[in-house]
Amino acid sequence: MSAKLAAATDFSATTTETRDVVRGTGAKTAVSFQGEYALHRPDRMYAKMAGSRTLETWYDGKNVTLASHKEKVFAQAPMPETIDRTLDALAERYHLPLPLGDLMYSSPEKALLSDNTTGGYVNTETIDGTPCYHLKFQDTGVRWEIWLPEKGDPLPKRFKTVQEQRKGAPVTDVTFTAWNLRPGADVSRFTPKIPADYEGIAILQRAAAVKNVPAK
Repeated sequence: MSAKLAAATDFSATTTETRDVVRGTGAKTAVSFQGEYALHRPDRMYAKMAGSRTLETWYDGKNVTLASHKEKVFAQAPMPETIDRTLDALAERYHLPLPLGDLMYSSPEKALLSDNTTGGYVNTETIDGTPCYHLKFQDTGVRWEIWLPEKGDPLPKRFKTVQEQRKGAPVTDVTFTAWNLRPGADVSRFTPKIPADYEGIAILQRAAAVKNVPAK
């Protein structure tokens, strides 16, 4: 799986997703989305989640732009020059990890598995008519599961994470409805499209990321 995704210059995927939204009180609400993801290596990325809210994210090699269409607001922040480094920055500086970010790295295997990872094969399950190997892993602050076809194309059919280090331990459960790894992405897809009446707002950095940064 990792080798096939890493070798792809372009890929896109569509999904159905369920995610936990954790309120300030700690109460959790499960919300459903339809997801759309695309990337063009080494420096273009796009994500869209549509449901009760519609959220879009663009990375154009210089900036990440996020738009919340229900609230009619958008935010933008400068980013490093590659997808890998941008995924790191979103998670470490802004606490905005993409749910499928590990699969977008240049080596998904290295992103998913560390020296602290434990786990492996659980059983065989059928996902949307496809018999799959069900694998389950545990790492520092996170539990995750993945379902990979027994035969044929090794691309995931399902991916589930539990963010144990975050308040309420929110769950993200993703089922992949389609994959496309053919080269020749439409690069205009990665250019932000923000309506003129949307208000610009700031993306707040994590306190730990700025605590020791000089004032300039």
